[in-house]
Amino acid sequence: MTTYAGFDVLETPPNRRDDQTDTVDHLTGVFDPGLGKISVVDHSQVSTVTHTFSWFLKDRAEVQLLRDFYAARKGRAVPFWLPSWQADFTLVQTVAHDHTTVIVQDVSYSLTGFPFVSRRRLCFVLGGGTMLYRGITASVNNGDGTETLTIDSAPGVDVSASDALISLLYLCRMADDAMTINWYGTEGAECDLTWQEIPLEAPAVT
Repeated sequence: MTTYAGFDVLETPPNRRDDQTDTVDHLTGVFDPGLGKISVVDHSQVSTVTHTFSWFLKDRAEVQLLRDFYAARKGRAVPFWLPSWQADFTLVQTVAHDHTTVIVQDVSYSLTGFPFVSRRRLCFVLGGGTMLYRGITASVNNGDGTETLTIDSAPGVDVSASDALISLLYLCRMADDAMTINWYGTEGAECDLTWQEIPLEAPAVT
């Protein structure tokens, strides 16, 4: 299994048979005296996302892979990285193999994403399925509909703007200590799992 920044990475893409559902929680405290101003205290500073993930298992070898992964998590104890598997960024131009700047379409990341340590990891999924992981060290809004992200090391290969998927990388834990595998005959199976993001435990990019 691939390891990045001290944690395993779950590189298996989810089965898209059903719509993926995410739940976003934000820990706040509300003080309402009944009369006058209501006060809201932000306890967490960042939202926590719970992700659903359907894992299709085509044979017993893949079932064993899932079991090994789950055992290594020790239930909810051991964190891991999980790509969002969404196009969180869209490349404006191909990233050369030796470049450390990535120009993407403006999604207000510099303002709303980069300030948080938990939003500074990227997964590049290349056209052939190769996955690269990089940290974001700086982000600037160029004012022309694009943003420039600076990554901690060059990709080593050209990242094509035409077929690369760029997803954020979340640090997660399992949401449950047990799982259920649903078998479809003697080989194929499926497992519906839930992960909970732990943004305050994400390691800083250095």
